[in-house]
Amino acid sequence: RFILDRYGSGIQETTCGSVALFLFTKIVRTCRTIRILSMAGYGVEAEVLVRSGLEALINLLFITQTDCEERARLFIEFEHVLAKQYSDRVDRWPKLFVGLDLSQRRKDILEQFERVKGNYPKKYFWAAKLIPNGGLKEMAKQVGAGLDLYYDFFYWLGSNQTHSNIRAANEYTGLTEL
Repeated sequence: RFILDRYGSGIQETTCGSVALFLFTKIVRTCRTIRILSMAGYGVEAEVLVRSGLEALINLLFITQTDCEERARLFIEFEHVLAKQYSDRVDRWPKLFVGLDLSQRRKDILEQFERVKGNYPKKYFWAAKLIPNGGLKEMAKQVGAGLDLYYDFFYWLGSNQTHSNIRAANEYTGLTEL
């Protein structure tokens, strides 16, 4: 809200401005939440949010680094790839959707997916057309500003909590051996 109050709604008049505003807002809100959780004694749980905030920062800097309108468009249109993945899950869990007529929505999703799928060689990475041999780690390198270090350390560290592996248990119990 601060950005809109300070700079006016004109910032959202471009695709780049809209995406940048979204990512900036997400970063600020995520950082505020990390602080609140940490001060309340939930720093370990906040690690998941550090990972999310770092990913948003890397995306923001990558999108605004060059060709902002094109990169922002790719970022937004990736929604159609994700929607198709969710739609495909309906087929795997039909009992959950008994009585719902999703045919028109699913038709719309498929049409949009077909329109954009050529821009997304990897179904899990919105920027794969721009970074064909990499993912978020490579994006962090390309952005510079030392973010590859943050990716390699903090993003990776946060995955312990995200995936609840034994390293995460160590932070709660100190369990390292039986």
